[in-house]
Amino acid sequence: MSSLTLPVLPLRDIVVFPGMVAPLFVGRKQSVNALNHAMSLDKKIFLLAQKNSEVDNPNKSDLYGYGTVAKVLQLLKLPDGTIKVLVEGVNRAKLNNLYASKDFLNAKIKNIDTKYKNTNKLKALVKVVIEQFEDYSKVNKKIPSEVVNNLTTISDHNKISDIISVNLNITMEQKQELLEIFNLEERLNKINLYLVSEIDSFQMEKK
Repeated sequence: MSSLTLPVLPLRDIVVFPGMVAPLFVGRKQSVNALNHAMSLDKKIFLLAQKNSEVDNPNKSDLYGYGTVAKVLQLLKLPDGTIKVLVEGVNRAKLNNLYASKDFLNAKIKNIDTKYKNTNKLKALVKVVIEQFEDYSKVNKKIPSEVVNNLTTISDHNKISDIISVNLNITMEQKQELLEIFNLEERLNKINLYLVSEIDSFQMEKK
């Protein structure tokens, strides 16, 4: 597990998962500087969600201890000085240290290993979770049908779990919790619980 230093982009009200492509609007000076620095290197940036979105200049205690290393796919400078950026999550990582330079936040991070053994038990669990997600997509019409259809074509179970996590109608804190579960079986079980409870609440609303 490699340790590396990356510029930090603190996020308000969103958790970005590995494999997820997300458009972000960045206006804070520190964050703009962090992005510019990332572009001058290898376009990699460390995304960390804020515990409280109201905080303007977050320090270590305002940020979660785990986040996502992401690659900047596109960067567009808008006339008002803000930046619209398209990022793609690459992998989970742990924040070891946070350094505030005068221009932006830098983090010393450690990549998290989420390798798994593809046992029959795990395959069965993945199948159950995908079926639950299909049921969930029938009650939650906001989920694009191609997201559901594509799941059965993906062989990486981590990727399946992250795609479903992104599409769950749960709080940011709950998504952060899923990001921090590195054991795949544990994470899938947790996702399954959320799916069951979401389907139940949608059906209750219908009644």
